[in-house]
Amino acid sequence: MLQECSIGESGILATLTEQDELRVNIRHQWPGPSELDASCLALDKGGSLYNKHFLVFYNHRQTPLHAFRALKLSQERSIFWARLWLIPKAVERLAFALTADGPEGLGRLGPSLFALNTGDGERLLRLEFDGGPFGSARASVLFELVRNQDWWQYGFPFKPYHVDGLKGLLESHGVPADWSAMATARNSSAPRQYRHVDVPGLGDGPGRGDGPGRGDGPGQGEAPGQGGAPGQGDGASAKGPAREWEPLPPPPPFIIVPRFPGGEGPDKGGGGGGG
Repeated sequence: MLQECSIGESGILATLTEQDELRVNIRHQWPGPSELDASCLALDKGGSLYNKHFLVFYNHRQTPLHAFRALKLSQERSIFWARLWLIPKAVERLAFALTADGPEGLGRLGPSLFALNTGDGERLLRLEFDGGPFGSARASVLFELVRNQDWWQYGFPFKPYHVDGLKGLLESHGVPADWSAMATARNSSAPRQYRHVDVPGLGDGPGRGDGPGRGDGPGQGEAPGQGGAPGQGDGASAKGPAREWEPLPPPPPFIIVPRFPGGEGPDKGGGGGGG
């Protein structure tokens, strides 16, 4: 059942759906001339970015095992896909943010819409907004999913940050300035992708490589289609947070990752992320 929401509202995800694959859809009216960017940050208990590979934005569009990824990022619309059962246990919060890459504040946003859907398209939450809550702030966390042991809570904090766009937002969440500057540098060529190595919580042993996919399903445009059987990749051991971001070619199609016994996430599984 669709729920109309307001800024500051929160609730328990399980009261809306039992599904653990979600789609976040943001329609935003931005007059420019600077870029408006949507991003998703996976934060640990201390509020810091869990790992450099668990950040999704215009230069890095998916996480290890496709736990969450950007399906569309444009100046008019941003769509993210999240599979909550693949989020590492050390991640306490998924924060979905808008940032302005320029001197203009988010207060210039026109009539916009946030929607949360299930993976199969059922709309759960809807919130209309504009730039009023932001003023001159150049970054804001619009929506968040917060883990509370084995269940998730949702909320619309609309928290403004008076920082230097996405770069400043990352620095506010524990990312050193030199890394945030490197990561957010715009590339005029194809978006950069980064290898996930030594990601904590993904275990040792052979990883699951990326198998062929069939693309988007008919009539679904936004949602990934069914992928083929995952192949075997190179093993990645869990030695601690990765410190290197290595450019790679564009990612392969969406893959199917089998659920772990008992519904446990990758922290309890034996397979690591593919290289």
